[in-house]
Amino acid sequence: MSECGGCLIGDCNYVWKVNSVPQETILHHLLVEHNIVIASIETVYSISKYCSYWSHKINSGNVEQFLHGINVHSDCQNAEAKSFYMLNDTSNEDRVLRFKLHQEKLQEVLKQQQIERDRTNFKIQCLFCPDFLHGNRFTISSHFFEDHSFSLGHPDNVVFTEQFIERLRQKMNKFECLYCDKVFRDYKTLREHMRKKLHKRLNPSNTEFDKFYVINYREFGKTWKDLGSNDKEEKESKQRNGGAAQHNGGLG
Repeated sequence: MSECGGCLIGDCNYVWKVNSVPQETILHHLLVEHNIVIASIETVYSISKYCSYWSHKINSGNVEQFLHGINVHSDCQNAEAKSFYMLNDTSNEDRVLRFKLHQEKLQEVLKQQQIERDRTNFKIQCLFCPDFLHGNRFTISSHFFEDHSFSLGHPDNVVFTEQFIERLRQKMNKFECLYCDKVFRDYKTLREHMRKKLHKRLNPSNTEFDKFYVINYREFGKTWKDLGSNDKEEKESKQRNGGAAQHNGGLG
């Protein structure tokens, strides 16, 4: 039986299947139906557990005790200000919760990574041809790369592999380009577009697929872009310091 999540507000019947409903859909519900905004959503590693925690708090006390009220004024004359409520990490309780959820998610991801690392019985139909791919992750990655010049990235950085490939398949079944998201009239036109535009690859700026890469769980609140930027800055700093040391040595 699938795990379900529920709305923050106790008398609301809105529920969703965990890992089946896009996070954006849940956030849209909270905003439109209850004027609730969850700030810095990128640091909420399980929106279902996050909502469950705050739901118990909110529904057992004063809403404004836990939610920060914001009045937004419209540009229209005589329009009344609209009240919104925000959950954010300015409170120690919220920060601790977010960090705890990150640690739980990291352990889940590392456990799944090990399972997939040891697994040798994958059976996945290729995205680009009728072949069924059997074996481990490297077999699948090798087929994609060697037969179709397509790469998901290093196999040991990929997690939830089957979900990842099925998500890509859903996009292609809608004739949607994996790189630019443009939709075409049929599969043949899509394939031709991806070949000519060199779009048989994933767009690194598309955060839709971040959840399928282990690196995005390594540090709280940081993605591969943040970590890459830190590595680059550290490398440049070492080069500068190294150059200064050589320069100073030359003065001696």
